[in-house]
Amino acid sequence: MKKFLLIISCIFYVIVNAQISECDKLSNAIIQNNSKEFKQLLSKNINCISQSGNSPLGTASSRGDIEFVQILLKNKANPNIVQFYNGKSIGPPLFNALSICEQKLEPQLIDVAQMNSQKKQIKVKTCNNDKKDCIAKLLIKNNADVKIVDNNKTTSLMVAAINNRSNILKLLIDKGVNINAQNNLKNSALIYAVNNNNYDSVKILVLSGADISIKDSDGKTALDIAKENNFEKIVTLLSSSK
Repeated sequence: MKKFLLIISCIFYVIVNAQISECDKLSNAIIQNNSKEFKQLLSKNINCISQSGNSPLGTASSRGDIEFVQILLKNKANPNIVQFYNGKSIGPPLFNALSICEQKLEPQLIDVAQMNSQKKQIKVKTCNNDKKDCIAKLLIKNNADVKIVDNNKTTSLMVAAINNRSNILKLLIDKGVNINAQNNLKNSALIYAVNNNNYDSVKILVLSGADISIKDSDGKTALDIAKENNFEKIVTLLSSSK
């Protein structure tokens, strides 16, 4: 019996690691902009999670690769797949699309020894912020659930507000995301927008009916935060909205 269980455990280990390897290869093909390898791997399980915690669709959405996103969706990639990192939900691919590239880097080199039998260096395609609004809209068009939250109960609207994705905010509100929801940190979309001095997002949220009296974990309203940080335009906007 013990021998049988050991064999089953070994088989399970091999299967799981093979899936991880294939998933990482697919995600890596996206990062490398390697269309040939990407298409070869499409027959594998595309609704998987790589070692980075993202699905291939999440990886493509993060990088602004709309062509890869379109192909993945056409091949039935799940826009609502739960992505995990260190055992915690980091949100669906829509969250990836609503984020922004931290900086526009020149194509760089990364070590992909874990993906290949021989250690080598490969080029990485620069992240593209310009197409991410289109990707977010495309995911929503393909039935992405805008109401999914992450491990901290952060909503897609909060992610958009943090990153000043003003072109997407109204769409998310129209799709039914709770404009006044607060996550586990007691922050709302408006509080996040103010904290990041994102005037355009603050304006859209206020005009859409965001509650300016909501307080964060420190007992501060959006106006308190704006005054504290000398965000004069936002102070004027919020003061006139009382």
